[in-house]
Amino acid sequence: MEKYTNNIKGAVLIFFAVMLLATSCKKDDYLTDGGTSIAETPLTTYDYLAAHQAKLFDTLLLVVDHYGLKDEINNAGTFFAPTDYSIKLYLRSKQTEQSPTYGLTDLYNDLTADSVRMYLFKEKITMNSLTTTPTIYMSSANTEASLSKILQTDSGYYLWSSEPVYFMYYGKKYGANTTRVQCQTTGILTQSGNGTVLHVLANTHQFVTFSL
Repeated sequence: MEKYTNNIKGAVLIFFAVMLLATSCKKDDYLTDGGTSIAETPLTTYDYLAAHQAKLFDTLLLVVDHYGLKDEINNAGTFFAPTDYSIKLYLRSKQTEQSPTYGLTDLYNDLTADSVRMYLFKEKITMNSLTTTPTIYMSSANTEASLSKILQTDSGYYLWSSEPVYFMYYGKKYGANTTRVQCQTTGILTQSGNGTVLHVLANTHQFVTFSL
């Protein structure tokens, strides 16, 4: 009986040793550096936004569809895409200012296609094409945008990067002041690099108004 018990204990120890080895291998694989990732998709801009797992752009695409801008966002050089949160912030502000029932139909009546075109540019704008000095670009709505990248100095960013960390910003000038909106995602290359360069603005951005 004692010999039988020892055999069971030995088998259990072997089992856990194998499981520990397997787990270690998985961790090692995870830590292996596969090189610099490329944010590239074969999808068009419209299809990429529509396929987003978190459905972060569903309302934006309703606006795009309403104004018939699908081809324009697919053929633009660059699109700074506002999320559904941005549109929701706009609707909430109008619900406070005008009516509690203000919705998308009211938005369509109050705005034009230029409300989306102000986020579109003919140039392919990437992080590498910007400097820390704001550069003025003209949008497809013929509005000015102040685009720049800003070096991050918080030491927390350099726990995982030995290279300088920059964030991209879209700015609008109002008189002597410029309101800047940070991009939460940058440099998605659609149509395998042959389509629009897609950047996603922070959820805190309010659609059209550029207030934070």
